Amino acid sequence: FLAANKQISSEWTLMKQGLPETPSVEKWISQNVNGKIGIDPFLTSISYYNRLKGAFDDKKQEIALLDKNPIDKIWDKNQPPMPKNKIFVHDIKYSGQSVQDKIKNIQAKITENNVYGLIVTALDHIAWVLNLRGNDIIYNPVFFS
Repeated sequence: FLAANKQISSEWTLMKQGLPETPSVEKWISQNVNGKIGIDPFLTSISYYNRLKGAFDDKKQEIALLDKNPIDKIWDKNQPPMPKNKIFVHDIKYSGQSVQDKIKNIQAKITENNVYGLIVTALDHIAWVLNLRGNDIIYNPVFFS
C-alpha cells in the first residue's frame, strides 16, 4: 500500500482490502451507492455476482449486466495488441514432477474424495498442472490463453 499512497491523487481514496477497518467492495457499495452498478458479465464470476446481489438492497442498488465493457469502448484502437509469445514446457528439473505424475496425484485425490471430477480454470493452476510457462505477463511466468 506504500507505493499506492504516494502515487494516487487526492481525489482517490485508497481502500486497503483485507484490513479489518476496510469494508468489502460489496459492503462499501451497499452503503455508499444508490442506483445501478454496471458489471461486465464476461469478467465477473457467478459467485461474485451472487455475493454482490446478496449484499445489495433491492430498493437502493441494481446490477446492470453490460453488453460491452466501457473500458474497452474508451480504449478502442489504442489498446495494445495481445502478446503472441510462445508457450514452453517447464523442464522437470524446475517443476519437480511430470505432468503425468501430477495428473495421477489429482486423480487419486478425486477418487479419495469420492467426486466425479475437477474443473480447473485458474491460469496459474492450469500452467502448473501442465508444466507450461510463458512470457506474456511481465514478472509472471504464465501466458494468455
